[in-house]
Amino acid sequence: MTDINEASADTDTDAETGVRWANREVVLQPPGLGDASKKAVATLNPAPSSLIKPVEKSGAKPVLKGLLVVVVVVGVGLGAVVALRSTGAKKTTAATEEDAPADEAAPPADAVDAVRAAQMTLRDGLMVAKVHYTDVATYATLSAATLEAIEPTLDFDIMSSADADTVGLGDLSESGFVMVSETTTGTWYCIAETPAGTTFGQAPELASIDTVAECAQPEWTAAGV
Repeated sequence: MTDINEASADTDTDAETGVRWANREVVLQPPGLGDASKKAVATLNPAPSSLIKPVEKSGAKPVLKGLLVVVVVVGVGLGAVVALRSTGAKKTTAATEEDAPADEAAPPADAVDAVRAAQMTLRDGLMVAKVHYTDVATYATLSAATLEAIEPTLDFDIMSSADADTVGLGDLSESGFVMVSETTTGTWYCIAETPAGTTFGQAPELASIDTVAECAQPEWTAAGV
């Protein structure tokens, strides 16, 4: 431990300001050493007590009150802005929903599935017919038996026997044919092969699409694959 010995203490007064300063010398001497040359002397001049002024309580309260008022006002303003924006967003959403036409509603999922199933069956039937054409170079000899021999998982028949489970085949020629299939919801779809390429069609009744000439659209217009 280091001994701290107070060597002297006195005060000085500033002639110009009249402030009294306390001068205090502290002698630091390691224990066991009596040699005065080993002593270290430090003079401490703390700040005059007259220059340290306490915070006036009377002025602190008004400042705090002012800050509190500002915080409250800003909070109320932000709350009002958020409320106005929220109200505007709700009105915009409501207006958009009211303006949307009722006829743009998505079709039922089961109806879409039925359309896709019929169209997929016709595309498969077209591929089977093209395999037959590759072998004999004509579509005129197509029949339910020849098609089912190539693809046993599909059922083919004459046009008048077509339904949701059976692909109807008709209007045969060397360069073309037409196939039809009914959806489970009662709509008819067709696919035809012509010298110009593949064409498509759909109608509420079979009689409207049972020939190559009637099945002449560039694509199906309903949802499908």
